[in-house]
Formats: sequence, C-alpha cells, structure tokens
Amino acid sequence: MKPAALESLRLLTNMQSDDENLLTIVLAGQLELARRLEHPRRANLFQRIGVYCRLHKIESRDLVRDYIEHRLERAGTRQRLFTEAAYDAIWEYSEHGVPRLINKIAKLALKAGQTHRLTRLDAPLIHQIGARFRHMSEAMPPERRDRVRAPALSPQEPLLVEAPSAAPPPSAAAPSPPPPAAVGHAQPAAMAEIIKFPEHIYAKARKMPPEQRLRYAGQLAAEVLKRYPHLIQQFGANNDPVPAWNVLRNVVMRQIEQRLTGEAAPVAAPH
Repeated sequence: MKPAALESLRLLTNMQSDDENLLTIVLAGQLELARRLEHPRRANLFQRIGVYCRLHKIESRDLVRDYIEHRLERAGTRQRLFTEAAYDAIWEYSEHGVPRLINKIAKLALKAGQTHRLTRLDAPLIHQIGARFRHMSEAMPPERRDRVRAPALSPQEPLLVEAPSAAPPPSAAAPSPPPPAAVGHAQPAAMAEIIKFPEHIYAKARKMPPEQRLRYAGQLAAEVLKRYPHLIQQFGANNDPVPAWNVLRNVVMRQIEQRLTGEAAPVAAPH
C-alpha cells in the first residue's frame, strides 16, 4: 500500500459527527502492512487505530481440530467430516498451526470430498493435498522485484551540496510568516534552485528507467527529511511529514530531470 493511500485513509477517519464516527475501516494484511503502520512516519494514522491485533499460529493440534469443527458448525453441519488422523496431517502440513494454511488445506479437502462423494475425509487425502500444495508452493516462488536503494553515504558525507537552512526565529520587526498552504505552494520552485545533490547521485539516477527514477526520488526525499527535519514544517502542515515528503520528491525529480535535460541538449559547434 502506497503512502498516498494510507494518507487518504487517515483523512477518511476525520468523517465523524458529534456523537460517533461515520466510517469504520478494517485493514487486514501481511506483516508488511503492520511494518508500514508502525513506522514513525505513520504515527498520525497509527494513533487513530482503535483495535490492533496480530493473528498468530494456533497453539496445538487439538485447537486446530476445535477451530475446524467450529467453522463447520457455523457453516451448518454437526457431522464430523475429518478423522483424527486427518487432523494430525493438517497440523503437520499447516506448519503447526498457520491459520491461512489450515483454511487452504481444509477447503481443498472439502472440495475433493464433494467431487468424489466422500462422507469422511481421512489422512491419505490430506497427505495428497498437502504434498501437492507444498510442491506447487516450492515450484512457484514469489516474484521479487529489484528495489532501488539510495547510495550508501557515510555519516560524514553530506547528502546535499546546498542544504536549505531552518527558518530564523520570529522577531517583533519581522513580518508574520505565510500560512502553511502558501508555503507549500510557493517554495518548491525556489527550493529546486537551492537543493543540490552530489554528482554520484545524479549519475545513479541517469541509469534508471523513469518509474525507478520516481521511486529513487522518493527515497532521497525521505533521507533529506530525516537529516533536515525542519523542512517538515516548511513544506507541510503541523508536524505531518507526508505533504513535505511529496513536495520534496517533486523537487528532487525536477532536479534530476533538469540535469538529464541539460546533458541531453545538443551543443552547437563554434564556427
């Protein structure tokens, strides 16, 4: 889930009346979703979560049996469809209690029982399903995409050649600063002239296709905010880093595109 989608969910949580919330959102996913929600940049969304839980393995073989029989009872049957040996096999093939695998194996077993008109689902059937399911999982490894990573920088090496300075403290003679909305719209063009990266960063971006270049710009923008946190208030509203990150990403992309356009421009030979 992209940062922009999570930010949209956060805005939706503002839909509430004086007495109650007008919208209930349920998020379910793998551990990657939990890591995104628990990230410090998502603190403003994570703090609005009313109920947060993680689904762990079912602890024992007997609890797996109780879980399956409860699901069958809720579906409308009190008949014991799985034998005790079948539950032993399900326990083994589900990696000792992973709910997703239990559901998958039990569903395939019920489908096979319906196809072959079986009244009892025994261990040999579970072994066939489990072995085939395991073989298919091993034969089709999950697709992995190469991730574009920012170049390694030593703590002493500056990320920016020219870094924007923090705003000076207000004084009695100084005019009041513009509202956050005006700052967010007025500064990006000027910031494109202030932010300068070392040459090796532009060299790395030059070798990337456009879609990877955009992700790379987002990573650089996040690193800039990490090293120069005062930019969050200069570009965003309150302490929300998402608007500032979005502005900086566009600034970085403009920097990269200007550099590439300048390199691609033909140079006229002198007469």
